[in-house]
Amino acid sequence: MSRIFIYLVAFSCFYAHSFCATRELQFENEHVKVWKTTISAKDPLGMHRHERNRVVIGLQGGVLEKVEKTGGKSMIKIPSEKAIWFEKDPIGTLHSDANTSDEPIVVMVIELKE
Repeated sequence: MSRIFIYLVAFSCFYAHSFCATRELQFENEHVKVWKTTISAKDPLGMHRHERNRVVIGLQGGVLEKVEKTGGKSMIKIPSEKAIWFEKDPIGTLHSDANTSDEPIVVMVIELKE
């Protein structure tokens, strides 16, 4: 059933010529949640926030442009085969990200639940 869903999402992204990011759960227990994310080239992600500390490992790196709800912008370089520590976002903040690279960015995210 889940395989059919993935095919439908992939087909709808291709058919609509829209950008898609995929998130694939790898592991979860009471301490951590681990997922693999692929962000398509030039793909903008909607406003969101990170409520937990996390480690991001670049499987295929690139550059993300982070845009704060307040308008502030910054560039985040995701290096391939390296780990980066990210603190949880401050309460009440939101941001969006966009892959400014010409290739997909693929990361493994390890979110700490404690």
